[in-house]
Amino acid sequence: MRKRIYGIIESASEKDRLNNIYDIFMMIVILASVVQLCFKTEYFVFIIIDKIVLVIFIIDYVIRLITADYK
Repeated sequence: MRKRIYGIIESASEKDRLNNIYDIFMMIVILASVVQLCFKTEYFVFIIIDKIVLVIFIIDYVIRLITADYK
């Protein structure tokens, strides 16, 4: 199970659909976290997006920590 998760979060083969979905999802999350930095005022929606992005990055970090021995 951990090896499959590692294959999803790290660059696997081009044919791995879950890896491609994960990569696109993380790019969208990164873009969402950067877009809010372009505005000088803080809107309520930006605060919510920031908290959601933070949780996603923490989950990603924990998953990478759990599967680090496969690297």
